[in-house]
Amino acid sequence: MWQLQSHFVQVIDIYDRVIHARTVVTEPPRPGTYQAGNVVRALEQRAPRLSAALTEAISRGALQRGSRAFEHYLERISSEAERMARLDCDDELRARVFDLFEHSPHLGEELMRTPDLLEEVANASSGLETAPETASELRRWYRRMMVRIQAASVCLREPVFETLKRTSEVAGVVVARAYEIAVTEVLASNPPLSADYKPRDQMWVVALGRLGMLEFDLASDADLIFVLADSDAKEMEFWTKVAQRLVDSIMAYTGEGVIFAVDTRLRPNGAAGPLVQTEGSFKEYFANSAEAWEGITYMKSRVVAGAARSGEEFLRRLQEIDWQRYGQSGRSRMDLRGMRARIEREHGAAHPLKAGRGGYYDIDFMLMYLRLKTAGVYYKVLNTPERIEVLEHMGSLDKTAAAFLREAATFYRALDHAIRVLSGHAEAKLPSSDAQVEILKALLARWTIVPLDGLEEMRTKTRAAFERMFG
Repeated sequence: MWQLQSHFVQVIDIYDRVIHARTVVTEPPRPGTYQAGNVVRALEQRAPRLSAALTEAISRGALQRGSRAFEHYLERISSEAERMARLDCDDELRARVFDLFEHSPHLGEELMRTPDLLEEVANASSGLETAPETASELRRWYRRMMVRIQAASVCLREPVFETLKRTSEVAGVVVARAYEIAVTEVLASNPPLSADYKPRDQMWVVALGRLGMLEFDLASDADLIFVLADSDAKEMEFWTKVAQRLVDSIMAYTGEGVIFAVDTRLRPNGAAGPLVQTEGSFKEYFANSAEAWEGITYMKSRVVAGAARSGEEFLRRLQEIDWQRYGQSGRSRMDLRGMRARIEREHGAAHPLKAGRGGYYDIDFMLMYLRLKTAGVYYKVLNTPERIEVLEHMGSLDKTAAAFLREAATFYRALDHAIRVLSGHAEAKLPSSDAQVEILKALLARWTIVPLDGLEEMRTKTRAAFERMFG
């Protein structure tokens, strides 16, 4: 069922992007050509301060490409006196809304579709709320928190890695709450084999990839694996149903959309392997059968649901196996260089910003090599800047090299984030439209000092650093 749901989500995503075209960006009106619609003209009586602010924003170019979309938004909320009054009175909120419509067609569309999300724009500087206990409410909660976080990113210019960490925390809460819901539901419909068995948190849900390293972003997929403690192997059938229910609840397509896509194929033997596997089978697989790329993938992981302490101990032991196979043996340099070359050859043209020459993967592979080379140090949870800091303190990176890698990592993550904020999707390349490129430049400047025009120079410098390290 969860595989069918995954295909359905992909079809919906393609439809939204290609057919529905939710985030079309038009060229801005030429100076002096803007003609206000009836709703905007009516503002002079109903909301004079909003009317004056809108006129001023358009005249000074603060709201150009987003002006028509904002008019549609005003039409959508024109009958809602309280919301109109708030935009009229709250200068800061109004400025944030203008900013979002101008620089994020995706978030503007979110506000038009669900006007209640205006409250999350107002709460952009606030922390996260407690997650609800039902799947339907959890879906709405995730959407609200994502708008809140992205509004802080765009309007408050929050550093990109702080945004990614907050987004990762929200996604982690979703998985943990979905775990609790799944246990309760499966316990009611398909109880364990043993009447005395008390299911609580014996299965660990481990996040890999961007969620595992706290760099989950808008429109990211969650790479999840499910590990069952050896002592609970007799109840494998029960926990497999829990894992299936968890994935289904997160990926179920409803009127609220999906929460986010889940990918479980990074488990031992991929899609051909059981969805849930015991800790012992994981250790045996990684000690004897796993390829180098698999071991390295699991070195960026964290437990997001289940018993945290025992799950963390499992990951520590798994990473020790990885280090013994690939670190102590001296294979890591050759393996990593070969892996990087293959990724560039097979995916570089289609995904130049990540997989292409001098792309983000060059940075990631450099950091992984230094980690394997230096010592079998267990990284509990570290994002890219924190990994760089540890390596610098250990003497594996000098000050100049560490500073460059921070700058390059920030640039690439900021560029990727800007594309997602603009379109609502993860895109492999820069947009082709001049209007979108201009928005991208404005967004990028909020999170990095490197301009979009510096992309080619950044690629060249990043590849040079990679070649110096790998030879």
